[in-house]
Amino acid sequence: MIRSQNPSFDLRYRLVQTALQTGIRAAARQFGCSRNTVGKWLRRLKQTFDLPCSTGAVGRILRQAGRSRRRKKPRPPTRSLAAQKMQWRAFGLLQIDVKDLSGLPGYRELIPFGLPRYQFTARVVPEGGLWLAFSAVNDSTYALLFADRLLAHLKACGVRLRQLVVQTDNGSEFGGNWNRKNGRPAFTKLVEDKYRCRQHRFNPPHRSTCNSDVEAVHGLMEPEFYEREHFGGDVRVFLQQAWAYQLWFNYVRPNSGKGHRSPEQLRAERAPWIQSRVFALPPVLLSSLSAPDLPLPRQIRGHDVLGYVSPHQDGWRNPAGG
Repeated sequence: MIRSQNPSFDLRYRLVQTALQTGIRAAARQFGCSRNTVGKWLRRLKQTFDLPCSTGAVGRILRQAGRSRRRKKPRPPTRSLAAQKMQWRAFGLLQIDVKDLSGLPGYRELIPFGLPRYQFTARVVPEGGLWLAFSAVNDSTYALLFADRLLAHLKACGVRLRQLVVQTDNGSEFGGNWNRKNGRPAFTKLVEDKYRCRQHRFNPPHRSTCNSDVEAVHGLMEPEFYEREHFGGDVRVFLQQAWAYQLWFNYVRPNSGKGHRSPEQLRAERAPWIQSRVFALPPVLLSSLSAPDLPLPRQIRGHDVLGYVSPHQDGWRNPAGG
């Protein structure tokens, strides 16, 4: 049967071999299926060969027969930054990133029926708190709306924005492709001028791990949220599901890299002057927001979100007249 010309069996056999070599989660990602599907075919190959043993024993038999490769053990990091990050200033770094959800099996099929394609994610370091929002497209207008809403909330909850660094990658939605001859990018002006944060900082070149905290959340949410929840076509229900996950992540879920404490427990220990509701900002569709004083880039045209574009060169207007 292993040498059969049946393409269906060959595909499933390769799926099972990949799972035995790299694990169920990695195999599910590689073959674009759910983890339940991988587990099902692991069991069925066992039944096909009438093997009275566990899937672990199946793996050992395949390895002994030379049918699978030895799984490489991951290299331990040369140095762990977890302990070092806990020495940083409380609520001192906010990482923001955008995830394209169209690559997630089981979810991408619902995007044409109205579910959002992009997830805007923010995470505070080192406490690890999470905030979410969603949109149909990824552009600088939505990045501005997301940051504007979140920074206003953080300020209202007692976060000291003058000590806060906002860090992003060099994506165009954050001004990474901005022509510096026209001054600073609009996202930078929002962070540094409107909210007086310490700095908007782009990831340095060739430093792929700089935004690792927020990118780690994207990896966690796939098995904990997108692969576990059942999604219909109702956007309101989807936002409620995302809201429940965000609350669980911030107030209940222990982080093994932070002494098995939740972000809320770390806030209470490290920054008790910040209100507990700081982690309770519900996810929204960014197209439902508007802000008349956003410093929109001059070259942006045709966005479906209304916003003020200043006639001045810097594209900034202070509503208070300053």
